[in-house]
Amino acid sequence: MLVDQIVLNDFNRPLNFSSISQYKIANLEVNNNKVSRKLSDRSFFEKYYNIVPVENEDEMNDMFQPPQTQNESESYPSSPISGFFPTSYMTVQQIPAMIVLVPMPAPYTMNPNLPIPSTHFHDRHKHPVHYEKDRIAKVLKTMDTVNVHETAPYQWMKKEFGRAITQKEFNHIYPTLKLTIPGKFAPNRDASRNQKVKFYWLAQIWNNEQVREIVQNLIQKVMLPTF
Repeated sequence: MLVDQIVLNDFNRPLNFSSISQYKIANLEVNNNKVSRKLSDRSFFEKYYNIVPVENEDEMNDMFQPPQTQNESESYPSSPISGFFPTSYMTVQQIPAMIVLVPMPAPYTMNPNLPIPSTHFHDRHKHPVHYEKDRIAKVLKTMDTVNVHETAPYQWMKKEFGRAITQKEFNHIYPTLKLTIPGKFAPNRDASRNQKVKFYWLAQIWNNEQVREIVQNLIQKVMLPTF
């Protein structure tokens, strides 16, 4: 048990020390004269405390015990300001613990007004910045043998409109395709980003007559000019 601060009754001055065994390192200012005296000076003890410091802590514990009285309040004062010094020594174990409640700020998880550190969301499974670029590159590697100009959707567009649908035009009908076409035939996000993936998807669903009619109607609306 460590004592933080005890106020002496004689001089009304704070005495800071970590334990009684370390009393030599403490300093006192006496009688407002700004005179610093070390507690290791025996004459200082004899003059002001009328006691002699004991080097052995075990001997000190045996010599200086609190007086046994019927009223406990006489031997153990209610306030730490008076009674401890200079009348008698008390060991560290006999000094009551002083609990100081210091208000501490709430953690950031409890205060929504404080910004949350970015490290709080660190995830080792988070995709790196270049993840999307590497992913689409792997998808295109699986389509190296696919020739866009030889697919049936491209031949149909070339015959009907003289050109293939652009990526901008396809993005206009992409939300409608996602809603009207069944899930396993619906285009994925890669079809709305890459021309080769788009025609690869069209070639896969072109054999389904129902899905092909939906796609052809939407392509005609977006590619044919309306006056």
